[in-house]
Amino acid sequence: MASPAKKRKLQIANNQRQNSLPAKIFHDVCVYIVPIKLPNQRVQFLKQLALKKGFPTSDSFSSKVTHIVTAVTSIDRINAHLDGANVSQCEVVSVEWLTTSFTEGQPTRVTDRFRLVPKKTLSLQRISSLERQQSNDNNSELSDGSADGEYSLQLTKYECQRATTLDHYNEKLVEALELLESHALLIGGEQSQGRALAFKRSSTAMKGLPKEIESINEISSLRHLGNHSLRIIKEILTKGSSDEVEQIRDSEFFKATKLFNSIFGVGPTTARFWYDNGLRTFDDLRNSETIKLTDRQQCGLDLYDELCEPVSVEQAQQICDMVQNEISNILPGAKSMLVGGHRRGKKTGHDTDILIWHPEEGKEHGLLTKLVEKIESYGYVKYKEMINVDTNSDSFLTRANSRGLSDLKEKPGKAMDHLERCFGIFSFPRTLLKLPLSEEKPCVARRVDLIVTPASQWAYALVGWTGNKQYNRSLRFYAWKELQINLSSHAAFDCKQSELRPMASPRLILDGEDLPETALTATSEDQKHINRYESNSCLNLLKEKCCSKACVRSRFPIVDWLPKYRPKDLQSDIIAGITVGVMVVPQALAYANVAELPPQ
Repeated sequence: MASPAKKRKLQIANNQRQNSLPAKIFHDVCVYIVPIKLPNQRVQFLKQLALKKGFPTSDSFSSKVTHIVTAVTSIDRINAHLDGANVSQCEVVSVEWLTTSFTEGQPTRVTDRFRLVPKKTLSLQRISSLERQQSNDNNSELSDGSADGEYSLQLTKYECQRATTLDHYNEKLVEALELLESHALLIGGEQSQGRALAFKRSSTAMKGLPKEIESINEISSLRHLGNHSLRIIKEILTKGSSDEVEQIRDSEFFKATKLFNSIFGVGPTTARFWYDNGLRTFDDLRNSETIKLTDRQQCGLDLYDELCEPVSVEQAQQICDMVQNEISNILPGAKSMLVGGHRRGKKTGHDTDILIWHPEEGKEHGLLTKLVEKIESYGYVKYKEMINVDTNSDSFLTRANSRGLSDLKEKPGKAMDHLERCFGIFSFPRTLLKLPLSEEKPCVARRVDLIVTPASQWAYALVGWTGNKQYNRSLRFYAWKELQINLSSHAAFDCKQSELRPMASPRLILDGEDLPETALTATSEDQKHINRYESNSCLNLLKEKCCSKACVRSRFPIVDWLPKYRPKDLQSDIIAGITVGVMVVPQALAYANVAELPPQ
């Protein structure tokens, strides 16, 4: 009785083997997958899938290899891995090329979108109006070498390497991508956060192009544009509008949540919560008996119209001059300067950011509290939120700033810093801002952010509070990936040398490598200020605090909670651990089976 069963099993195995054979084998292609930065299971999965799709693979680099697939971004690392082997005869492409080829069922044409090192790139520097016109007339200079005469624009890999003008050429496309970004943020969720970032990168890339886009072929090879963004752009270029964008723009959800999100102190989560509770307008919000507004939200709602008025650079400078007069009276020698969008050259903005410091390290302690109290005595303060401020202990600021430095030793710099800050809404007399007088409203409300930095961290704080969110993200990513430097608004930690880099001007923080002459360039006055300080000040502060009890507790949380652990909780923790193990292990085995990977 056993023999027929064995034959049946053998027959089933043969049928499965025949079904797994590819319908077509691409003999002119041989793929070598570089194992750097790719887990071994991921490499094996890609190899199995490649064979299943008809793409021959090689376990090592040889002359028969036509495509080198890698997850790294540096050609130097590829050369080092291959011991200097000649790779000029084959294409070095990203993993995206391989997965795209799997989807299309055939080898995808290699463009600069997939190449690790584009054959021809366009380094977009500051282009005068005459040079822009010349670039429009000579499209061949922007060519990717295609035989059919098509050309494709190229951008630098990182946004921080790119000089972007205030007035760009693709307003309609940028507006559509920014709307999709806002919609993704309002939807919420981890996946939507990734989509929002992708749309942000796409809109930033479109702003950096030196000409108006007329054909999708001009940007088809830009690595900064995902498939979704390309589809939207192509639809707008073809039809003049995008059905998806217009549907979102007209949706009740987007209109209501976007309106609520524009209130000072209201984030996407709160806006979505209000919408789910049936609120659609400001009147609904004011008349709601269940929704309780915080002081911040109430102030933002009451002063909504005034806070939505654009703040001109002239108004911002008047506020900065007022702040400078006050801090000079409180602490002679203290200095302030406009940062944020106004320092980048924008004519208007939604708030005023002012960076404050004193040339002598440590004297800035307590300055922000005294400044806000002085402004409050004039009756200007409508709302204030003080961060990292402890009026009873000067050592608090030392600990906060030390935390900002010590964090750099183990992980890339965070977007938010530990500097002393005040986020407020101030109501200034119209005469102070040189606005037309009004008997009904003698004062006008403006958002003002005050930031105080130690002198030793001034250059980094200036960069962090001048660049926008996407620029700073790109700058930190560039420093970490290309230079092995952890950068934040406090300092720059060199991971190669295991030490803080000497403080320099904002332009020289990263030795100016591949960075354009942007609005972050330090003025001569800034440079005179920086040269007065020794580079060891940040390093000494780090050495003093990195071995403190607070630092040890933050690095090893078990030291803090183990002595307080209650034995009666042990049984519950064991049950929780077993429950998680019972659920997760079978799930992982199931995923491995779906991915055609060995269960181990």
